[in-house]
Amino acid sequence: MILGRTRSTLLLGWAVMIASIAGCGSPSPNSATNPATRLPIPTGFYSGVAWLPEGLIVVEYSPRLAQGSGSQLWTLRPDGSAFERIPLTADAACGRTEYSHPTVLPDGNLGFVKWCFGRGVRQFLESYTWDSGKEMPLALHELPFNPHQFTFDPDMRSGFISTLSDICGTIAAFNSQRIQPLPMSITDNGHSWRLDDYFRRDPARSCSNEGRADWPTLSADGSRLAFLASGPVPGVRA
Repeated sequence: MILGRTRSTLLLGWAVMIASIAGCGSPSPNSATNPATRLPIPTGFYSGVAWLPEGLIVVEYSPRLAQGSGSQLWTLRPDGSAFERIPLTADAACGRTEYSHPTVLPDGNLGFVKWCFGRGVRQFLESYTWDSGKEMPLALHELPFNPHQFTFDPDMRSGFISTLSDICGTIAAFNSQRIQPLPMSITDNGHSWRLDDYFRRDPARSCSNEGRADWPTLSADGSRLAFLASGPVPGVRA
């Protein structure tokens, strides 16, 4: 096991905002006089947002950061109305089930991470189909690490997922059957490392000399992968 099975998602008291932009993703020239609007939804802890093709926004939301009030996935309209919890089925094998990292899938449905709390913590990738309300596994295996962002290729048969814990993190490939470390070399400011080195690391050993990779996202045709990477930070240890 690469990382301890403790959830590392940071739940912050964010407000959900809506801002108008011009075409091609450029900020509107009137943005200074037409600022972003805060949506009238309940105060709580938000972490993660996805905008679905149907026009609904999905947020990861917890009314309070307390034992037994973990995060769930909620939908709302762009004006802040119809703030409703997605009726995901609690796993009977879990003492508590939480959901995080909402992501729009290539087929337009919702992908997310399911957290199963019981004797330890287990994580799974799943999807929710809007037309039928059906939940389906995106991978047949349990995730062997704390997940962060994930992305699928257009045919939804494979993808990439990142893992992080404190300042450590890397990216791996996956399909429905397994997770595969990436034998890819990265160089940043003269420091080189391989993404799959992370999986050979002793979990008790410091990762302060390793670089980090995170936030993978595939191009629309699935031919290119963009992600963030940085070399080790001098004097910072984990």
